[in-house]
Amino acid sequence: MKLANEIISIKNKSQQNNKLLEDSECPKDNEELTNFFSEVGKSLSSKINPSPITYRHFLQHINSKNSLFLSSIDAYEIQLHNRNLKMKSNSSTNDIPSNFFKIASCIVSEWLSNFFNKCTTIGKFPDSWKITHITPISKVHNPSSSSEYRPISVLLVLSKLFEKVLYHRVYSYMTEHNLIDKTQYGFRVNHSTDLAITTIYDELLKYFDKQLITCSLF
Repeated sequence: MKLANEIISIKNKSQQNNKLLEDSECPKDNEELTNFFSEVGKSLSSKINPSPITYRHFLQHINSKNSLFLSSIDAYEIQLHNRNLKMKSNSSTNDIPSNFFKIASCIVSEWLSNFFNKCTTIGKFPDSWKITHITPISKVHNPSSSSEYRPISVLLVLSKLFEKVLYHRVYSYMTEHNLIDKTQYGFRVNHSTDLAITTIYDELLKYFDKQLITCSLF
């Protein structure tokens, strides 16, 4: 009975979500949405104040001999990344399904490792991998303009795999050479907003303890 109720609950939730999508009023002019999403990046970047600190500031204490080196990619590493792929992570119907890479991981991993190594060696990123599938999701119940949508961008599965390979190398290098600020809590393993709050709490305790000691001296 419990299992039946769970299935019914999931079904009802799915129907409610579909109803919300059907009730949403999509803009009649798809070109308007396309133009808005293609220009929104430029519009937002123009509002960001330039930082007085450049990337060279973080490289002053790094020896040039310890420059970032992209180590070779092997088939075993590709297999590990294939395991972590979501079953529905393909961007469109024209993309290779992610479950294919999971099922045929032992077969395609060797080929993918050779191909990725070639890309890093010659410094090229395939143009076809730069194409992303964008789906507009409404931010309000009844959107009436393009600004009331947010774009959800999904890359090709091969592009995601290559990105994970490069991310692992860049992140390891930056961690090893302490290039990431200790107060950077977002987008880091074992870091979260909870840790940020704990750090602020500890600093406040140190501050008040210092104030109490100062007052006691007088």
